[in-house]
Amino acid sequence: MNIRRANNPINSISSFYAAAPVSFNGIIGMPGTFQTQVVSNLDFFHTYYFAIRSKDMWGNWSLISNSPGGTSLAAPVVQVTPDSIHHDLMNNVTTTDSIDLKNNSLSPSSLNYIVKLETILFP
Repeated sequence: MNIRRANNPINSISSFYAAAPVSFNGIIGMPGTFQTQVVSNLDFFHTYYFAIRSKDMWGNWSLISNSPGGTSLAAPVVQVTPDSIHHDLMNNVTTTDSIDLKNNSLSPSSLNYIVKLETILFP
């Protein structure tokens, strides 16, 4: 299977091979079975078009598929409240605090994050 993506519709053999290849890491299913493909590292709020060519068991390539387009999500607008937390604690004292993490984008977007907590010990 040969998948391609481009900034314009892919509607000819030359535009198909000029388009960027998309790696397919899945297992190719039987003809007519439903398959999905995740495409990563796309620019924010950008329209992409995709097309596929496939090869049969005798090595014959198909025509170019239709070339559907879609727009990636906008960049997230992150708001963290409060912007910092600080506590001076005596030995054997604990404290609990919280933060509010919001995506304030006016356009549809997605915010994926990882919170890494580190304990810093001083002698």
